[in-house]
Amino acid sequence: MQFYSILFFLFAAILFVLYYTVFRKKQWILLLVGSLLFYVWLAGPRIVFLMITSVTIWWAAKVFDRLNDRRKQEQKAEGITKDEKKAIKKKYIRKKRFILVVILVINFGMLAAFKICNLLPAPEGGLLANGLLLPLGISFYTFQAVSYLADVYNGKYKHEENYFHFLLFVSWFPQIIQGPINRFDKLKDQFFSKHAIDWDTFCRMMALFLFGAFKKYAIADVLARTVQVIYEAPVQEQTGAVVVFGMLVFAMQEYADFSGGIDMAMAVSGLFGIQMLKNFEQPYFATSMANFWRRWHITLGAWMRDYVFYPLAVTKPMMNVMKWGVKKFGNTGRILPAAIGNVVVFLIVGIWHGTGWNYVFWGLYNGVLIAVSELLAPVFKRMAEKLHINMKSNGFHVFQIIRTFILVCIGLLFEQYQRVADSFIALRCVFTRPDWDLSTVESILNRTLAKDMDFVPFLVLLAVVLVFICSVMRERGTDVFLWIQSKNAFIRWGIWMLLIFLTIASFAYVQDAGGGFVYANF
Repeated sequence: MQFYSILFFLFAAILFVLYYTVFRKKQWILLLVGSLLFYVWLAGPRIVFLMITSVTIWWAAKVFDRLNDRRKQEQKAEGITKDEKKAIKKKYIRKKRFILVVILVINFGMLAAFKICNLLPAPEGGLLANGLLLPLGISFYTFQAVSYLADVYNGKYKHEENYFHFLLFVSWFPQIIQGPINRFDKLKDQFFSKHAIDWDTFCRMMALFLFGAFKKYAIADVLARTVQVIYEAPVQEQTGAVVVFGMLVFAMQEYADFSGGIDMAMAVSGLFGIQMLKNFEQPYFATSMANFWRRWHITLGAWMRDYVFYPLAVTKPMMNVMKWGVKKFGNTGRILPAAIGNVVVFLIVGIWHGTGWNYVFWGLYNGVLIAVSELLAPVFKRMAEKLHINMKSNGFHVFQIIRTFILVCIGLLFEQYQRVADSFIALRCVFTRPDWDLSTVESILNRTLAKDMDFVPFLVLLAVVLVFICSVMRERGTDVFLWIQSKNAFIRWGIWMLLIFLTIASFAYVQDAGGGFVYANF
């Protein structure tokens, strides 16, 4: 039941009608039942792992609050000295930490075990061959549930008394395939409030779904076979032209696939009155690698910031590093904990994407680039002043965007090649074997874009241009939906019909289209 399938449309339509009619007084119950049915439909018995996560995390959060209540009661007893109060506090902190560690080991242990097992060869007739491993959305619902546990542990809010309320937060079906990674305090009130649909919201969500489907199917799926052929070919035989072309095509495919899927998920959720967290903000207009990661997969970056980077930055070892850095390098030394934290965070992000060495190196590549850019920021500023470069000019802004995009594309090599050495060989080919004869690129297109070579490149190119124009408008603060709706009927319906036509037309040119999403594998 993929997002574009007839079965999904039927499922969502039935849920939508029941939500605003029969179940209008208990809407959350329908959402829970629908979410669990959706998961069982796609994952079958693997729902047991989602249930393990939801039960263990909900129970642990409940215990945290109970321990806090007991601690307060003991500390309020008559005759208790300050030292005794401190001892009581330490006792309960140790208990909470023990439970936290056990629950984290259980849940992250499951996640790590499934990811590692999926890298092993699949024996015929075994569990791996039957697809019983890697539960659907395990990375997303695990991170989401753990954020709730950490927030309760830190006293940000109280635990949720009703387990089924929490289960809905974890299993909410639009987010389960590829995110975004939501927060409990942002969705709780939305889930359990009464919602009524209005025509403007309905139209906006349908337009968002169409735009997401347009990116996914008219760009990502059409280019998928091209990307596969380029990166499965022996890297030693590649020319610089093919390597650069492959990076550009994969950059377009990955963005269209992930952001298109997120748009569709946000639209479906919005139809039920649930506004999930933003996950994209024109990432290819980023002016630095740090800025890129504040725009791409925003909820993952925010999760890492809140639950890894900040806790790590305030640890005693990091404070000692900062003191040492200040003595050795002056004010620049204050940045050392942040630089180390970024490297650690992106190492984890790399492992989250995959447990191969290529993903480890990809994570380190991003983390080190960000750390170095932060440490050398004062140097770059002084250089710009000496060279009389206006860092606030439009020209420099464009330079920053192009520079960042090139660095991002180089990083994509480490995603696609399983061997790190192959990534460096491909990069070397750009300089040692440029061979900018585009006949090699044309031969790849002839083998991959099938059927009508006069139309398919035009389809993809037009789709990319439309997405680019939309991104520019969003970057400038324009509400694209309202802008389109403000036009006369001929222009307005012309735009919507063009998107529909290109989306439907793409189905005829996609080989082995399964409708799957790249990030669903993470």
